[in-house]
Amino acid sequence: HDNLKALRIGGVLGFNYQHLKDIPIDTGARSREVLLRKLEAGRIDLAIEQVEPMLAAIRELGIPPSRLAYVQDPFLPAKAFHILISKQHPQAEALLGRINAAIDAMEQDGTLAAINARATAPKRP
Repeated sequence: HDNLKALRIGGVLGFNYQHLKDIPIDTGARSREVLLRKLEAGRIDLAIEQVEPMLAAIRELGIPPSRLAYVQDPFLPAKAFHILISKQHPQAEALLGRINAAIDAMEQDGTLAAINARATAPKRP
């Protein structure tokens, strides 16, 4: 933590940075896009954010991805996202099986990687 205290760290207003409670974070940015603009302008040294939404924002702003680098937050373990299904749904078990099978198939045939690449690729003029 102490090494980070010397850096100007940016975050988005209203986002949760409790895991970095001892480190001052500039949360003046009202959106990811504003946070990226602050980073690009040199007003902050680094930004704390989720990779996928930031890559999408980079794409929308037309920032070449090669101008930025990212690493996993060492103080916060990676989180998996989940699809929720009500146990009261009449076909809950069947639906869960179909969703899991579809995700597995998409992972094996490269569809998930292609979707992620398309969503985070630089925006074309």
